[in-house]
Amino acid sequence: MPGATITKHLEAGTEDAFNEVAQIFRHDFVLYAGMLYSWTALFETEVPDTQPIYAHMTRQLHQATQQFFEDSQPRLYPQYLPPRKPSHQHICQWWDRFYADFRDYIRPRLIRLGAYLRNYVNRPEFKSILQANLGAAANNERIDKLLLGAYNKLLLLFDAQYFDRRVAEALSGRQTAPTG
Repeated sequence: MPGATITKHLEAGTEDAFNEVAQIFRHDFVLYAGMLYSWTALFETEVPDTQPIYAHMTRQLHQATQQFFEDSQPRLYPQYLPPRKPSHQHICQWWDRFYADFRDYIRPRLIRLGAYLRNYVNRPEFKSILQANLGAAANNERIDKLLLGAYNKLLLLFDAQYFDRRVAEALSGRQTAPTG
């Protein structure tokens, strides 16, 4: 069963309620996966050809990030077949299937990508090339922390309790947002 916030929101038993929760998930997933993709694309332009091994690693990392992003897309928008009579139980089961399918398919790929990311940022070239070249543009923040922060946020999406709290935050923000 989904968390308490998600369950309560799905009480309406409608496809719209499901889509609201799914849209929060999709938004966060695309946001953080897009950050990883953008960073690795930027890295590709910053690593000079005078560093052939690290340049090759950078291309491989960018390709792996792109593949991860592309592999996730079909599962972000599953085919929904509503029952003749919508019900709270059906919508909750549909959410559970969507979330479990996405988690079971994408999480192992994310874990592999994370191992590659950690290996990449721990290379001495990362600090000497990428941090040196991009640090100022990132307000002198550590690029590895920004990159791994996006990765960790993606991992958190697969923690059902965390995601339930995230939905509560997003839904309360919608209720208090001014209209018009």
